[in-house]
Amino acid sequence: MPWGSVRRGDPDGIELHFDRFASFTQLRDDWTLYHEMAHLYLPLLPYSGFWLSEGFATYMQNIIMRDSKVITRKQFIQRLSAGLERGRQQTRTKQQPLSELADDMWQQGAQQRVYWSGSAFFIEAELALQQQGQSLTQLIKRYRECCYSSKTTAKKLITTFDQLSRSAIFSTLYARYTQRTDFPDITREQLILLR
Repeated sequence: MPWGSVRRGDPDGIELHFDRFASFTQLRDDWTLYHEMAHLYLPLLPYSGFWLSEGFATYMQNIIMRDSKVITRKQFIQRLSAGLERGRQQTRTKQQPLSELADDMWQQGAQQRVYWSGSAFFIEAELALQQQGQSLTQLIKRYRECCYSSKTTAKKLITTFDQLSRSAIFSTLYARYTQRTDFPDITREQLILLR
């Protein structure tokens, strides 16, 4: 299984490690590259905001794979459902506020809770944007064109997303999620609505 990481610099890049005998199909079908590529759309956030960074990359890897036809729509829903369930399960033992847990995620082994709580945040944001005739991918494109900077705070990023979407979607969700000690309730029916 490949693994990778983002290398921040000028320019930002991705370091990807994989078996030298891996086939093109194996590399194409693995989520790692899509996850790391998604990280490049957002700036580096402080550790307490890693739940946003990792949640965005986890959600977007599935969007990218679905839209590129690497996975089917059914697989897309199955992957999100399974990931959200892993996050829900880990929340039983990792109940700190999300921003505190994200700050200490690696030491606590809390990746499932952090990544999938962040994914739930972006799923909820996507559904709210859809109701206004917008999408997260459109918003991120506008963000990259007008407002991207290599480093920022989570709050500044959220404020910019609200400005670009002409809504309070992101700040409302952020206020709820950042101190959240439970796991969000995202239903399969909600996942089916994602375009």
